[in-house]
Amino acid sequence: MDARDRASAWDREHRPECAADVPLQIKEDLAEGHFEPDRPPGQRGLADVDVAAAAARILVDFDASPHGGHWRPLPDSGREPAIAMRTVIHHSIVGSAEGAFQYFAGATAIESTFIVKKSGYFWQCMSLGEQADANFRANAFAGSIETEDNGHPDTDPWTSAQIDTLVWLSREMRRLRPRIALRKCRTWDDAGLGYHTLFPSQWTNVPGKTCPGAIRKRQWASQVLPRYLSGAIEEDDDDMTSEQARQLRAVYQALIVPGTISPEQTVNLMFERIRTIEEAIKVPGTTSAEEAFNLLFARVRRIENLVEQLAAAAPTAEGAGEAGIDYDRLADKVAERLAGKLAE
Repeated sequence: MDARDRASAWDREHRPECAADVPLQIKEDLAEGHFEPDRPPGQRGLADVDVAAAAARILVDFDASPHGGHWRPLPDSGREPAIAMRTVIHHSIVGSAEGAFQYFAGATAIESTFIVKKSGYFWQCMSLGEQADANFRANAFAGSIETEDNGHPDTDPWTSAQIDTLVWLSREMRRLRPRIALRKCRTWDDAGLGYHTLFPSQWTNVPGKTCPGAIRKRQWASQVLPRYLSGAIEEDDDDMTSEQARQLRAVYQALIVPGTISPEQTVNLMFERIRTIEEAIKVPGTTSAEEAFNLLFARVRRIENLVEQLAAAAPTAEGAGEAGIDYDRLADKVAERLAGKLAE
């Protein structure tokens, strides 16, 4: 049984939902002996396909991409249902770009719209107007971008070139498919940008999956999403300079604290800590932090009044000394008693 037959048998038995579900060795066995060279500018489009068949295809502007790319259609291209794309979902392959392509090209029901190599160079494998099955319940409206890794995407970060291409492709897809919203998806069927396990029960049916990988999800939150969203700054406010846009992105990043991946989570964490502090400073006889502070200050004012009254009642400082009354010490003692009561 050769590599293609082994892959087909595994696919029939396991019915994977995206490239990450397929064992690394199966994909790498398929990749052996195959090599797709990168193409220079001007040779990246439809020159190698039938003109009549290509008429309905929606392809990106390969020559405008930061690290290059070309059209490398899968056998399923042109045979899948038409879709009105409104969502972009980022994936990791768990293996090489060539391994993923060769698996998709075999007897499987899964595909991907794009595959991005570590160099940032990419292949468009399906038209933006047709379904590419990699996103479970979102297949009918989502496009997918698979990214190459060393087989361990939880610890293997995207290269800077891959991030460049992810951002560029996502915004280029939006240019060509305007229903794709310039925001992070809020629900599983929302328009916008997301990663595969953002909605685990809807975008993937594999329990425990981390696609595109733990370290890559952190990169997605800290780099990919802000750079994608930066398009909103340019489009919504024509008067904003590039420096102002940079400053706004810097503010966004500054609002993300350890333990969170977005300003929204930062705010939630802040209020959670405030509530914890409020609970800690409640004292007997009060129901809120505000009441505790009011009670504290009322008692302080009462002590101050008592000290003032005692001082006024004393004939002179010298007389007070002769009578053995030390008002400073008295005030300290009262303050200690108050502190003890509050601590109880």
